[in-house]
Amino acid sequence: MSEWISAMEASRRIKAAGLSEGNLIEWASQGRLRARAKSSTSSLDDPPEKRLFPKKPRSDKKELSIHGSWPDIPNHYWAERQVEVLWGAGTYEATVEYWVDYYQDTERERIKLFDLTFSKVDLDTLLDVHPSKGTGARPPKERWQQQRLTQRQADALKFIDIALTHPPKDPLGRVAMHSEYLKWHADPKNKRTGKPLVRSTFGKWQDRYLDGWRVSDSLKLVHNS
Repeated sequence: MSEWISAMEASRRIKAAGLSEGNLIEWASQGRLRARAKSSTSSLDDPPEKRLFPKKPRSDKKELSIHGSWPDIPNHYWAERQVEVLWGAGTYEATVEYWVDYYQDTERERIKLFDLTFSKVDLDTLLDVHPSKGTGARPPKERWQQQRLTQRQADALKFIDIALTHPPKDPLGRVAMHSEYLKWHADPKNKRTGKPLVRSTFGKWQDRYLDGWRVSDSLKLVHNS
């Protein structure tokens, strides 16, 4: 059996586990779920040209420094704001920014990846950690799991739940999700008090949500097992 599964199969499995496709993007951005692509197109190419990636990453350090880790998709690529994701077709398009020494400025490039595949081993491991309902898995007890949440923490978990269970057409990466959270927190109709969580703290609660933690009406943490 192949170590790599198609984007369509990964989507089917994540939904069967009671999770959303946004989890695949989030895990990939964290480096917990390896992903590959067979080819890509770039907005910088004129005329447009499809670039084929090698079947396996280059082993030579010099070539790696020049060509990158492809076909392995770099973690930071997933953190960018998505333009379009089609799980059935296995395509993923995003606009990325990176620093160019020659121009001493940032470059924006729109990259579209084709024939996405995900590591079956990584996904199996993650779905064991994040089981579907009825498995009876019990998480380890830690001090933060026993404490009553502040309203700010509860609000952040509420936003994360909305963002991951009702993802937009273009799912949010890790950086973009925090940006949307700041907008949501600042919106007067949401009536949020106090300062929003900084990105690092927000990311920590995002990870805890992905680990199955939810907030109850009494601001206590409960595990979605």
